[in-house]
Amino acid sequence: MHNNYSLSIIIPAYNSAQNIGACLDSILKQTGSDKFQIIVVNDGSTDETQSVVEKYTKKHSNIVLLNQKNSGVSRARNAGIRNAVGDYITFVDSDDQVGLKYSAYEQYFTNHGVAIDNLLISKTYLPDELQKNIYSDKYFKNMLKVANDTDADVVLGGKITINTGEKYIKRHIYEQQKIFSTTPDDKSTVLVQADYRESANFCLYSKAFLKKKHLLFARNMQLDEDILFCMLACLYAKKVATVPDVTYLYNRHENSLSNAMYQETSNQKYTLANIQRFSKLLVELSKYPKYSSIYTHWLHLFSYECNKRPQNSLYAEHFPPTRCATCPFDKCDDNCFLSSGENYVLTKLRENIKSFSR
Repeated sequence: MHNNYSLSIIIPAYNSAQNIGACLDSILKQTGSDKFQIIVVNDGSTDETQSVVEKYTKKHSNIVLLNQKNSGVSRARNAGIRNAVGDYITFVDSDDQVGLKYSAYEQYFTNHGVAIDNLLISKTYLPDELQKNIYSDKYFKNMLKVANDTDADVVLGGKITINTGEKYIKRHIYEQQKIFSTTPDDKSTVLVQADYRESANFCLYSKAFLKKKHLLFARNMQLDEDILFCMLACLYAKKVATVPDVTYLYNRHENSLSNAMYQETSNQKYTLANIQRFSKLLVELSKYPKYSSIYTHWLHLFSYECNKRPQNSLYAEHFPPTRCATCPFDKCDDNCFLSSGENYVLTKLRENIKSFSR
């Protein structure tokens, strides 16, 4: 296997025998797929996932199968990152596909729902006559072109979600190519967009950038670890670019892992995920004095989470005091400091990271 891959595609898989074939097929149909390294990380599946993928590895030398004991999606993705040799890295879930045509969903959306700068978010219900021929073979080609043209550390593409149970289609797409720099306004916008994206997928990350920033998925998080990864990447990046006309197809099956998790996970688990995600994000933001207003925004949201639900009382001590929600980290009121002079809020956030990293 050569090392001249433009892209490494990492696919974590757990009991994905029924869907992994369609996922791989959608990737192999893409222009230049022979120049992509495709890494499937089998996370201790107990079904036929391994044998299904092995059939592909026999036909395609650029497909790599890594087997590991069941350790969770973060460790699976991290294993993929460590074995990636491409100039850029991206992530695809085993029950998703890539390359939906822009025109396939444009005809179903006559108006926009939520707009965050150039990111449009809207939802509509699928008509029964939705055609099957809705895919493009230029998904990765278009993403890589923008990456190479802009030299961006992170490239953000769009997605649509198809829920086959409730029969709706929802999109998160970019209207135009745009480059975000490190100005406070740009960084504020791109972090909000990264939060709304709810995933580390449908992005390209420079491998050299990830290595330089030592950025991996948090192994101790059961939820939202992919949102945190994307947000931190967008925070650290000197340049973030968006790509229109490319779409990742997220299949939300009634029996999918994410949907089952959504139904079964208690409010306490989501509260814990918020504590872990916000604490890490805020500590990293505090290292950039010019982003003090951005820090204040996310601190306000974090403090709000503490008071939003009565069930959060179990973790109440891990949330910052509400009085700090409007106080920039570099101009904090005296009441927010310890006797040592260190910011009390940052001390609490660091304690959270330490407490939940075991």
